[in-house]
Amino acid sequence: MLFIGAQNYAKTEPGWFIKKLRHMIGSHSLEDILPNVTAHTLVIRGNRDRVCPRAWVAEVAALIPDATMVEVPGRGHETMVKDGVCVAERIMEHLGVSA
Repeated sequence: MLFIGAQNYAKTEPGWFIKKLRHMIGSHSLEDILPNVTAHTLVIRGNRDRVCPRAWVAEVAALIPDATMVEVPGRGHETMVKDGVCVAERIMEHLGVSA
């Protein structure tokens, strides 16, 4: 994932990246935004994710009213990309839809 991310950022021009980075790091505060989410939310992480630690993801889920957190066993940060079927099943369950 890091390699793919680095490739994609390399395709951009430096000004674009710096502009986006400024927003990602500086002015964007999840703690302020998440309590305003009104959607029935599912927060998914791989249980071996080293980028987003379990405690932080649990905190994110706790900040969102009506949110549920689930972990995909044996997966890391790339869960959505590498285990789409499992993630889709979790989403369907969350929505109460049978496959």
